[in-house]
Amino acid sequence: MRLNFIIEIAGLSYLVFLLGLRTIIIARLRANLEQDIKKIIALSTLRQLGLIITSLGLGLILITFFHLLTHAIFKSLLFICRGDVIHQNQGLQDLRFLGGSLKGRLFARTLINICNLALCGFPFLAGFYSKDAIIEIGYSSSYSLIFLYLIAFRVGLSGSYSMRLYYFRFLNESQSRPLGGIYESVDYIFKSKFLLFGFTLTGGLVLSYC
Repeated sequence: MRLNFIIEIAGLSYLVFLLGLRTIIIARLRANLEQDIKKIIALSTLRQLGLIITSLGLGLILITFFHLLTHAIFKSLLFICRGDVIHQNQGLQDLRFLGGSLKGRLFARTLINICNLALCGFPFLAGFYSKDAIIEIGYSSSYSLIFLYLIAFRVGLSGSYSMRLYYFRFLNESQSRPLGGIYESVDYIFKSKFLLFGFTLTGGLVLSYC
């Protein structure tokens, strides 16, 4: 973002846009084929970085920084929830063996679902305000509509990846059982989740007025 003026002067904005778009599509397609929950979320972060680079290619400096902040809010919550699930399943990371691991943990299930919705840009959650602005301004730019339609395509891929996570975590029956009992997080982790949950619900709206 700090060097974007050099990119514009050198006439590299279109190249940066294409590199970001390529990163989005490859990361999203790979995430839909992965079974390791840590790799899936890592690829999701890579896709968000691709969106940030794409936004820089469009010259949207302030909106890029806005999305960087909103993404940090809900993705940090998702990281904590992911680590909590892995810890309570004795380090197990394979989605095929995590089905039903959150049964009886309503708060944890709610948090993960809200994070996935924010990741998809669901209206009025943190990710919606920045993603919607990037897509809206992108469609009014001078770039080819083919590339802009590819941005809309990656939104659909985000939805499929989120639904896949939901299926394996909540609808699919686990092929194993954890060695320990399933319980809610310890107090300080619970408080951290609750704080980030509030930011995920309201952070995008608050930051949009800043």
